[in-house]
Amino acid sequence: MPGADLHGVTVVVTRPEHQAQNLIQSLQRKGARVVRLPLLAIEPIGDSPSLNHIIDRLDYYHLAIFISANAVEHGFSAIQSRRSLPQNLKIAAVGKATARSLTDHGHPADILPVEQFNSEALLALDVLKNIAGQRVVIFRGQGGRELLAETLRERGAQVDYAECYRRIAPSTDGTEFFTLARNGDVDVVVVTSNEALTNLLHLASPEQLGCLLDCQLLVVSWRIAEYATQNGFSRQSWVSRLPSDESIIETIIQHLPDPGSDQQ
Repeated sequence: MPGADLHGVTVVVTRPEHQAQNLIQSLQRKGARVVRLPLLAIEPIGDSPSLNHIIDRLDYYHLAIFISANAVEHGFSAIQSRRSLPQNLKIAAVGKATARSLTDHGHPADILPVEQFNSEALLALDVLKNIAGQRVVIFRGQGGRELLAETLRERGAQVDYAECYRRIAPSTDGTEFFTLARNGDVDVVVVTSNEALTNLLHLASPEQLGCLLDCQLLVVSWRIAEYATQNGFSRQSWVSRLPSDESIIETIIQHLPDPGSDQQ
């Protein structure tokens, strides 16, 4: 593949530490220099009466939606500490990584988008268009987008949240990243959520903000690209077709067709 060699390319990976390793290794195998800058950390929500109440009433629901692999990991941990999953409960996953995690836990997804992997794609499926009168539980982290629940409620479903983890900003000052950015030695920063981008902006001092806003971002949705533009990033974000490692690397290669050349 032309441009598949990423020698000479510096990529900043901002995924949570425990979710970044496969992408980092794949980039390194292609010769890229990788800077780790985790902008989010994931932790279990702990003992939660509201979460326990939902889990104890899972037989009441028709459908459980898991919005991320983190939702599966922490959701199943909470479920298995109290009970088994009801056999007649249908399970939906927003994306492929979520579906893989469900399979790993012995419960393959019954419902999964085919092409795009986000809330919009899930909502576009016929099975979720005819959902009036059904009871739905969404396993997710604290906060986040409301689109899924709001749309399902508009379609006549009863929707509850099972919030089973929280996102926190890890303790990092980004010294290596800002030094490289100031010297123009960062080729692309991979950002996979608005929350991570917000944390990156908060990490920058007033003196560092200018070089940050001049960085090239690679994002995994047009929604994040729009958020970057609204917050002053000067370059048009590269948008990966999918949030997968393969698609992210493919997007870098597409935009840097000859990264090994002297004309970067």
